[in-house]
Amino acid sequence: MLMFYYLLDTAICNTYILSEYHRKSKGYKYVRGTYRAFREALINELLLQYKIEPARKYSNGRHLPACRLARPNNIHEKMKTTYCSRCYFCRFRKDMLKKRLSIIGGVGSLSNIRQTQVMCKHCQVYLCTNCFPLFHDFEDFQ
Repeated sequence: MLMFYYLLDTAICNTYILSEYHRKSKGYKYVRGTYRAFREALINELLLQYKIEPARKYSNGRHLPACRLARPNNIHEKMKTTYCSRCYFCRFRKDMLKKRLSIIGGVGSLSNIRQTQVMCKHCQVYLCTNCFPLFHDFEDFQ
């Protein structure tokens, strides 16, 4: 394995030297830190084929996903699931209330966050029946 890693590193170094020679022959001047950038670009290109996007993107609840404003509105459909989860928009409102109350020094909270089995088919977030239209029309002030 040591020999393999040595030969791999030597091949990468030689490739970098050849690319620098080619770049200099085109008239470009030396740029500091190009070896590191070369290795990072090589790693990114090699790992690009194995990159897998998560099926569902999780958020910390402080910002609403941008996909909620996607048009036309008919792509946002209610879908009943077998799993029960907390309403995303109720949790967002509770976090916003906590944030605002901590700024002004008050203490308080919303009632318990509702549990729901309804999910937006497009946004992939759980929403209670009351919050479904609010979630898709709410202008997020950051």
